[in-house]
Amino acid sequence: MKDKKAALGMGLVTGVLITLLILGVIVVVLFLAMTILRDSVESTETKLTGSATNETLTAVQSGVWKVFVAGKLRNPTCVITSIKNASTSGEPLTAGNYTQGTGSNTCAIQMTAASEGTYNNTNLYATYTYTYNNPDTNAVVQNVTIAPGNFFKQVPTYFTLLAVVVLILIIVVVIVAVTRFATSGEVDIDSKGVSGGMLNVGGNYGGGGGDELI
Repeated sequence: MKDKKAALGMGLVTGVLITLLILGVIVVVLFLAMTILRDSVESTETKLTGSATNETLTAVQSGVWKVFVAGKLRNPTCVITSIKNASTSGEPLTAGNYTQGTGSNTCAIQMTAASEGTYNNTNLYATYTYTYNNPDTNAVVQNVTIAPGNFFKQVPTYFTLLAVVVLILIIVVVIVAVTRFATSGEVDIDSKGVSGGMLNVGGNYGGGGGDELI
């Protein structure tokens, strides 16, 4: 019985670990497959478009990128139409006074060192057009991967519960072993006492009979 309960505890721990390992592999493979599929769709789909007129950019500085609202969309690309000084009734700024980001950062600007004395740390109006990927495509990947991610965040809790179960099994094994040992000891003592008594009685009786025969 003790060996069976110990094996049950180890089997439970092993089963949980193997299950978590299998789930982890499935999540990784699923994430990679969904990411590849998302990138493939986004590279071929028709991008959505939009525009902004006189969007206010506050305290634009040199050396600090000020991101447009469109810059928070999925893979945006911005084409600036005009940048104006909001403090002087919309005075247009020439391109030499600000720098537009490149690559994946085209929806952001910062002031140049040459403009520090005139326009640095001022409010600006930005007018631009932009394109971006449909956010629903990326949302599919996020929805598929968020749930498993939340599950694995709770793994320490699962291990705590597993440790409690194993501890209970160990206590049960100890109690059963002690009980079996105590019960076995009592049976041995009783059997020895009964056997000894029968032998003594037989010996005395036999001894008496001998005396009488003599």
